[in-house]
Amino acid sequence: MQLVLKQESSAFEIQTENLSKYQMKALLAVARFGGKHVFSADFIERAGLSSAPTVKRALGTLVERGVLYYHEKEYKIFNPFLREWLTRI
Repeated sequence: MQLVLKQESSAFEIQTENLSKYQMKALLAVARFGGKHVFSADFIERAGLSSAPTVKRALGTLVERGVLYYHEKEYKIFNPFLREWLTRI
């Protein structure tokens, strides 16, 4: 796992550097806290975001870009190595 993360680190950095501050916060929160209940006050506070509409816009853009997908009432990160990398930064 460590070797893959090291090899892919540059690609992950490039992928995330084009995200807005809110998109990055939402992505980090999904990686760290999971993608259920993303519109709850607890998730919004833990993510450092301001409101449910902000979360909705950020997550929607991440889905459009193919970083996240929505399945069975949960947002998930397509690439499990990206998710792991995000939990470590």
